[in-house]
Amino acid sequence: MAKRNGQESVSPQEAQLTAGYAIRLLRMMRNKTLSDLAKDAKISIAFLSLIESGQRSPSVDCMERVSLALNIPKNLLLMCESAELQSTDPQLNKIREIITRHHSLLKELRETCSHRKNNRP
Repeated sequence: MAKRNGQESVSPQEAQLTAGYAIRLLRMMRNKTLSDLAKDAKISIAFLSLIESGQRSPSVDCMERVSLALNIPKNLLLMCESAELQSTDPQLNKIREIITRHHSLLKELRETCSHRKNNRP
């Protein structure tokens, strides 16, 4: 994950429908830090960072705690982790479209805010 202007961002390479990507995007949309979410989900910051970056896979119990902390249906993250469903499940494809749309909107909003901030007299 990159930081731009002190803000976290998600690169296009990271924009894959995995549990880690979904967690990162939802956390950012809710303006939560890694520390906030880790505390709410009762996991370490380091482990959450590894999950978000795709270096570790969360257990079912961990995904349930993160889901609860993010106030999302607990099966959403499980569906994201199920690679065989990613191309055939219509519900998952709809979720993918929504996440991609939110990613684009977040990027556009950040660019607009950055542009306004940099152009102040």
